[in-house]
Amino acid sequence: GGGVAAGALSAVAAFESEYGTLVLTFATAGTKGYEFGASVALTNSAETQEAPDLNITGGLAPASGGSYASPVAQADLAGPAAPLYGVANGTRPLRAFRLAFVNSMSDQTSPYQLLTNRIRITITPNMNLPVDSTFTLNGLTGLANQAEGGLALDPPGSGGGSAGALNETAHFNRTLATLEFLVTTEMVANEPYFIQFVVTNPASLFDFPRNLRFTGLIPSTTPSFPPTAILSHPLGQSTEDLLGVEGAAQPFYVLVVKAIRAEAWQRSPFPLVSNTVYFRLQWTVG
Repeated sequence: GGGVAAGALSAVAAFESEYGTLVLTFATAGTKGYEFGASVALTNSAETQEAPDLNITGGLAPASGGSYASPVAQADLAGPAAPLYGVANGTRPLRAFRLAFVNSMSDQTSPYQLLTNRIRITITPNMNLPVDSTFTLNGLTGLANQAEGGLALDPPGSGGGSAGALNETAHFNRTLATLEFLVTTEMVANEPYFIQFVVTNPASLFDFPRNLRFTGLIPSTTPSFPPTAILSHPLGQSTEDLLGVEGAAQPFYVLVVKAIRAEAWQRSPFPLVSNTVYFRLQWTVG
């Protein structure tokens, strides 16, 4: 609060969720013609919503104590309606917008067991992701042959006018089955970003189809405020054919090669003569 004395308003406001009201109380007399400013920390809705219409009402109390019916006339609460984090009207109070990676898609280049496999991901954030945001790809179970730690990204999130919006390495945690990405250049809303990395496939089919999803954190711009959680959001997965195998472009779809017939024979059993050996092999994948 401001005016004749700093802190003209009480340090605590009363919130009534049933009526949707927030009551601010003057701790000292408010002086005519002065502006009084206050800020409160609220928890936004978990889902996207437009800013509600807000208004101010109030009541007066006489200096002698008690109260009397002298309400302050209702006034609409106005303010700037500017974009924030790339969200239209993001500065309006109680405007909430749930971050998602829209039109996300992923695929792979090799479905065979124990081979190196290039995973390709395209994501499009629906709002700006500032520097130092982190987002995590969950559901990478079964990668027992992949070393834990830094995983090189090539490219590290190209898009939005940037050759690489992400740190050049992501962190793979085998125990948690996660891959964490760090934003080093602001990611722009509604711009697609392309990511590639290479992993070693499992030795066998494991946990398919996979529940691949993103979570993460957006750092707070207000000191002492906690970061904002990026709520769980699925990663799109290709169902295209690969190397003649139906649906094998889906990330981490692993094919195990199985020999079902192996035969060999020769043309001559005699010593020191030219001989031809024949092989017949038959295998399948599953």
